[in-house]
Parts: sequence; C-alpha cells; structure tokens
Amino acid sequence: MNSIFGYLFPLLLTCASCAQVQKDPSGTFLEKHLSTVPKDCVFDGSATFASNGRSVAYIVNCNDAEYQSHPDDGPMRVIFRNEKGPLFHQIAGTWGLEVSGDGLHVGYSASKTKDFRAVVDTTIVEWGSGFPHFSPDSSTVAYWQRDDRGHRLIVGAKVIAESKDPLQFLSFSPDGKRVAYLASRFIEWPPGKSSPEYRQVLMIDGLQVSEEHCDIRGFHFSPRGNSFAYIGYEDPFMRIQRLVVGDKKGPEFHWIGNFSFSPDGQRVAYSASNGKRTSVYIGENDIAPEFDDASDPVFTPDGSQVVFLGGVGKKSYVVMGDHRWELHGGKSWQPLVVSPDGHRVAYVASAEGGGHHIVVGDQIGEVSDGICTPPIFSPDSKKIAYGARNGREFWWKVLNISDN
Repeated sequence: MNSIFGYLFPLLLTCASCAQVQKDPSGTFLEKHLSTVPKDCVFDGSATFASNGRSVAYIVNCNDAEYQSHPDDGPMRVIFRNEKGPLFHQIAGTWGLEVSGDGLHVGYSASKTKDFRAVVDTTIVEWGSGFPHFSPDSSTVAYWQRDDRGHRLIVGAKVIAESKDPLQFLSFSPDGKRVAYLASRFIEWPPGKSSPEYRQVLMIDGLQVSEEHCDIRGFHFSPRGNSFAYIGYEDPFMRIQRLVVGDKKGPEFHWIGNFSFSPDGQRVAYSASNGKRTSVYIGENDIAPEFDDASDPVFTPDGSQVVFLGGVGKKSYVVMGDHRWELHGGKSWQPLVVSPDGHRVAYVASAEGGGHHIVVGDQIGEVSDGICTPPIFSPDSKKIAYGARNGREFWWKVLNISDN
C-alpha cells in the first residue's frame, strides 16, 4: 500500500494557489481561448471544463503513426492545460473526467490492458483502481481500489473503508470534512444473469446512515452539508423508487428524476412519475398540478420559489411562481440556473440549424457547436460564463446580460 501512497503524496496540495483563485473570481468572467485540438488528434466528444474557467480537459484519439509507434499503450489520451497525457487503450467518458475546483488538476479512469487505473494528471495508480475525485478545495484525491484481497476506498493517503464486496465513493461534503460512499452486500448470482445481485447501504464517515436498498443513486449533500438526499430503489427491477431525505422516506413512485435542496437545506423539490404524468413535488405535495408534465426543479437563491419546466400540450415553459416563459428550442440541455438576484433564469437550448446557445429570459447568446457546462452567473447577475466548443477550439465564453 505504501507504494501507492507515494504516487499520490505530491497531489496532496497546500492549496495556497487554490485559495487565491477563489478570492479573485473576476477571472471567471473574462472570455478566453483555452485550447485547440492538436492537428495529429481527433476530438472524441468528451470534455470537462474547470468551473472557474481556468482550464479544460478533453479526450482525443491519436493519429495512426503515433499509435503504431506505441502499440502497447493505446490510441487515446487526455489533453489538459494544452499538455498531452499518457496513451491508453480506453478512457472513461465525460462522466469520469473530473477537473479540480482550482482548475489545476485532472482525474480520470483509463486502461492500457483489461484493468482500469486511476489517473491524476500524469500519475497512474498501481493495481486495480479508478474514478478519482477531488475535494472541494482541490487539496485531496479520493479513489477506489481493488485487488485479490478485496475493495478499498482511499482518501488522500488514508484507507477509509475495506470490504470483500464492492465499494463506491460518492461525494465530499461542501466543506470537504465529510465523505459519503456506498457499501454493498452480496446476495446471489441469479441464473442466466451476467452480474451478481447486491444490496447497498449509504455510509457517511464510516457510519451506516440508511437501510438496505436494491440500489442507491443520485446522492447529494445539502448546501450546508448537514443533511443529504438520495433515490432508493426498493426492488431489483427498479419499479419502486423513493426519495430519501436524511432518515425520512418519501412516497413510492415508478420514476424519480432530478431533485434540489432549498438553500437552507430544509426542503427538497423533485420530479417524479407514477406512469401517467411527471410532476414536481415537495414532500408528497404536487406543486405543478396545472401542467401536463413538469420536471427539473430548482429553488431561487432566497428559497422562496421553485423554478421548473412545465409542459402544456406541445409547448414547454420555464415557470417561476406566476411567471412563465416559453422554452426556446423546446428543450433545456443543462439544468435551469437562477441568477443570484432571483430575477433571471438561464439554460442551454438547441439553436436552429444546429448547435446550442445560452438563453436567459428573452436574450439569446451566440451559437456554439457544443456547450459543455451549465450557465454560471456573476455575483451581480450581470454576466454569464460557460464552456463551449467551436470546431477544434475550446473557449470560456462570457455573455453580458441586457438590462431588459
């Protein structure tokens, strides 16, 4: 084990540079060109931007000449901060490509053989491992590891959990002081099935905080980190689902979608369906009964209202209290985002003729081939920053919001 810790000790940052970035948010709202796909590479469609606009990481396939000169390594690599990472045969897609909060480090899972490894910057962790995650202050790396002795979760240089059955890291709390993960218990290997059946429990700081479920998904800490919520699956076929908030189980549904905490963490709004229609709920209360369908709820910054998507017939609307705006392009490609002053709602929409753009109220931003982040409002609600791709170029774009 000590050899692995030696690989990761250089990554346990003092985070002095991180604190400086967080104290100077102005750089986030300056437009800048971040990277161009190298001429000898082809972008594979997976990219992740730093939330402060400092950097972008993306996966490319190398040309035949480079691959033939390194056939044992593989044809794929990550480009980060305009530097080429190691070659691999396989790299996990966007959901497994993570950039640290300070924008200085990248983590992902990749394979040169049949086993995946955790990769942080250019460091490859030994043995079976994967899915590295950064703490909120970017100072610590957490990852999962497996060998012939079982499964482990490692945070920094410390093993926080060991089991003969699978473990899954979920999240750091917002202040980085708490750690949530899933622990599994083997049930059986059903005849004719390609994988075994397990039961899962939620663990926080080494303590079990949930009952057993067939599956647990969508875990989130509350904004202050003193509560949590997740979707619990009550049967192996995923037909019975409940939103669990702390130790309180919600009503049964056939499907539960996105959910969000109020700023004070006291309430949770979520979308759910029992087959006939999808609506938005707080607890057991349907708060959108006048719509044929409703989904994707978020609270306003003061917690006084829930903003969501509502459908009537063939039309879709952004709904905030008594106000509604027709959804541009018919679909939001990223979560709805409410401005800090609570007066504007922004989202990513499809553009006529292809591509995507930011929409905020009646204002429409420029078209990009792809928009890779949700909109990020400035503290004064007058600008929106976001990551975008145009052809082979990656940009951190800024949209100035009109006073209208």
